[in-house]
Amino acid sequence: MNCELCGKQAGKAKRIQVEGTTLQVCPSCERHGKEVFLSEGGSTTEDILARITRAKNRPYSSGTTKEEKELALDYHERISGARIKNGWTQEELASMVNEKKSVISKVERGELHPSDELVRKLENTLNIELKEAIVEVAPKSSNGSSGLTIGDLLKNR
Repeated sequence: MNCELCGKQAGKAKRIQVEGTTLQVCPSCERHGKEVFLSEGGSTTEDILARITRAKNRPYSSGTTKEEKELALDYHERISGARIKNGWTQEELASMVNEKKSVISKVERGELHPSDELVRKLENTLNIELKEAIVEVAPKSSNGSSGLTIGDLLKNR
C-alpha cells in the first residue's frame, strides 16, 4: 500500500487524521496528524472516492451543459481591441451596454471581472467571444500508482 501523504510504499500503514481527513500513511508521515481509529470519524479514501464518483454520475441540472465555459484570460484585451476596431469611446460602449464608463474602463484594464450579464452584453454588442471552453487536465502520478497523493501535488509546484 502507498502512503496517501508522500506516496512512498508503506509497509505498515497507520490511519491518521489531518485537518479532518483520515489518511493511511507510512511511519515517517504519521507525525503530521493524530492517529485515529475507524470509530472516530473522518473521511477515508474509499469514502472520498465514492463521493467523487457519485458527484460525477449526477445528472446535470437543466441550466448547465457538460461543456462549461469560463472567462478568457485575455478578456480585457479582446474588449478594448473590439471597441477600438469599431471606433467607439469607452463612454459610447458604456452607453450601449447600459453601464458606467468607469466599469468599462476597469474591465478593459483587467481590474474588474465582468458579471455574466455584462459579458453577454459585451459579446453581443462587440460581436466577440469572451468565454472559452474549460479543458480538463489529468494529473500525472509520479510513482506509477493509480492515485494522486498530496506529495504529488507538492512536487508539481
